[in-house]
Amino acid sequence: MISLDRLMKLGVVITGGTIGSRYDQDLIVTPQDTPFDEEVFVSQLCSDQATPVFRCPFEEASENLLPKDWQCIATSVRELVTEESVEGVLILHGTDTMAYTASALSFLLADVDVPIVITGSRLPKDDQSSDAPKNVQDSLCALRHLERGVYVVFSRGPVGLVHLGTRVRKTGAQGVWFESINREPVGEIVDGNFQKPRLCSFQRANERRDSLDGRVLALRIYPGLNLAAMLCAVQQAQIKGVVLELYMSNTGPQKVPLEYSLPRFVEQCVSNGIPVFTTTSRDIGRVEKKYSSTKEIEDAGAVYLADMIPETALVKLMWALGVTNEIEGVKCLMVRGIAGEVERA
Repeated sequence: MISLDRLMKLGVVITGGTIGSRYDQDLIVTPQDTPFDEEVFVSQLCSDQATPVFRCPFEEASENLLPKDWQCIATSVRELVTEESVEGVLILHGTDTMAYTASALSFLLADVDVPIVITGSRLPKDDQSSDAPKNVQDSLCALRHLERGVYVVFSRGPVGLVHLGTRVRKTGAQGVWFESINREPVGEIVDGNFQKPRLCSFQRANERRDSLDGRVLALRIYPGLNLAAMLCAVQQAQIKGVVLELYMSNTGPQKVPLEYSLPRFVEQCVSNGIPVFTTTSRDIGRVEKKYSSTKEIEDAGAVYLADMIPETALVKLMWALGVTNEIEGVKCLMVRGIAGEVERA
């Protein structure tokens, strides 16, 4: 039992996922027809000193979520903070797209002045081996110590890891499920105690900015990717921005036939008023010498988002395009730190 005496009022947002699912023969199904049992949650995981205030915008498997669902979650969080005066928010969510939701909420709720923790589970809560109770308890512990911002809490064996929402990635379905990318975890929960606090500075948003424009495209570069065909898709779908995940050395196809040329693709996107941003799956750190293809990609107009992971770059671009239609304004927002997404560890 975790005492929430240091967290006077807790908000809980239910969105579904494995943590809210049940078994149906050999399948795990999201319980759209079975309401979340709030009384069980309180009796098993909270003390009498703190009765949570619940919101349930939907109950769905996270693989089915869309950007509009992130906005629904953000609205529920705002209601809890502004109408119910909660001092922290716990979000129960599926694991497959948890990192995307964490990034989205980091920007959509950048002006919210309470800690927000997202967690889930590997197995439904009615499984005897489920990690749901531990993940929830670790999340409640973290909420008592974290500063404002969005975080993911998930167990790795006996230790609960606290990840910054713009730095986290699901890396597997066995063993280590979530990792902090380009940064150490914010903290750990060991035997119910929060350890290794890491101060995270956030730029406070001057105003509420909670719009998204989902007309973006993310491409992971691979040998043989027909970029001429991708350009046609960009134009036909009226894409407003592109994120390119380059090879780990920050390179891409250069001296190849034109339909595979990344500099040519970038140049044509930019000439059509479509900003292009590049990143890598992990930060490569400072390099004194660039490859020629890197320079050509940059000279064509691509903006390199050093230290920003692709998942966060994609979501932040949706957010930036929701803030402004001006290309230079989008670029300025993308390279400016909002929630720890562009600061080196």
